[in-house]
Amino acid sequence: MGRLNPSFTPNSYNLVPWPDDMLASSERRFLWRYFISIIESEYLCADWEDVGHFYNFQHPYTTTLPGMALSNAALRGAILCFSASQYELKHKQKAFDRTKALACSQAVQSMRSQIATGADDEQGLLSMIFAASILHYFGPERHNYLRIASNLVPRFLSRWRPHPNTPTTYPEVSLTEFRWGLITSLCSLQQPGPPLDDLTYRMIEMSEREINQKFSQAFESWISHPIYMFSPRLINPLLRIGRLLEKQLLQLHSPHFQGQDPSWETEAGEVEEMLLHARECDVNVLQSPPGCGDPANVLALNEAMYAACAILLYARVHGVPFTAPFVRRQTQLVVDEISKIDVKSRVSYAIVFPLFVAGCEAVESQARMAIRERLRDPQGVSYDRGDMVGALDHIWEIRDLRPGLLWPQWVDELEPRFRVSCLM
Repeated sequence: MGRLNPSFTPNSYNLVPWPDDMLASSERRFLWRYFISIIESEYLCADWEDVGHFYNFQHPYTTTLPGMALSNAALRGAILCFSASQYELKHKQKAFDRTKALACSQAVQSMRSQIATGADDEQGLLSMIFAASILHYFGPERHNYLRIASNLVPRFLSRWRPHPNTPTTYPEVSLTEFRWGLITSLCSLQQPGPPLDDLTYRMIEMSEREINQKFSQAFESWISHPIYMFSPRLINPLLRIGRLLEKQLLQLHSPHFQGQDPSWETEAGEVEEMLLHARECDVNVLQSPPGCGDPANVLALNEAMYAACAILLYARVHGVPFTAPFVRRQTQLVVDEISKIDVKSRVSYAIVFPLFVAGCEAVESQARMAIRERLRDPQGVSYDRGDMVGALDHIWEIRDLRPGLLWPQWVDELEPRFRVSCLM
């Protein structure tokens, strides 16, 4: 949002009554209030003047997470980890290490307990999905959190039946956080962990109802989803592309690799069809009166995301060289569209993914300079992304010396410290 909702006050979303673990610690209560201020001001990549006038519009995070955390210790612990990490990253000081470690340990134990007892109530499953998605980036204990969430999502979806007194948008915050976290992980430069099975990947894709719903009827004229801030029709192609990229990286060092999987071309063709269909649907909205209602900054981000998807599909999956005219045009398109987004707009919080993807394929020095400048100090929620600019400099050095290297060979040449794993 461009500015805070004027009706917001710091006590609007306090946990009342406070759970015992919060009552016992002034640090936890401080971190809770700090969390509320962060999600209110930085979590949603939308300018308030573009969404605040919609009838009955409510901030999707502040109106769901506090209530969920009140009754779920795993989510509450994950939120405290997130808040402590935000404070440390923004203030450049280690102030809550002990509280963060304890909160993470309690969150993990709570998830294990709930999973072991077969907890299957809808809110509990959603809370754990969100908790695992947060801990993937902010938990000091290292576990395969995305795999935990990936196993919980199908359980939730198989049980989810909207009730008359429950908004149909109720699951969207948790599922959005999970799907976007999985996409940004799969499309990063990190070494993949043990892969999920194909059936699980299919089950976690967005349904047509979710895509068309777009969180609220207020956004039915938008192409973009008001939480993702780009077209929801891109989510399923991105999940499929991420799956293919994961397979490529796993095959690179597999001692049993006997050549490309026979289903590879079929899967790649399906993704291409999905991406073309998504583009066709959105273009139809753009060209049909009265057109789309997306603000200019949001439209620019959406165009950049489509170009980034094309880069991932053709330069990585299909192996088109980064010197090829098509890849150069898509890279320049990302740069041009991102340049239209005001650095003071909260839509700029969402530019890391398309810019870094384009940066990996950038050839022209002018494009490289523009990408480097916008990625130097990303705004919004703080992540320990590592040195993204240094990583791109390293990638360009490798690829300029050996322009014939394709994904994933050029990734294999990277020094471990430059394997950026966070594109949030």
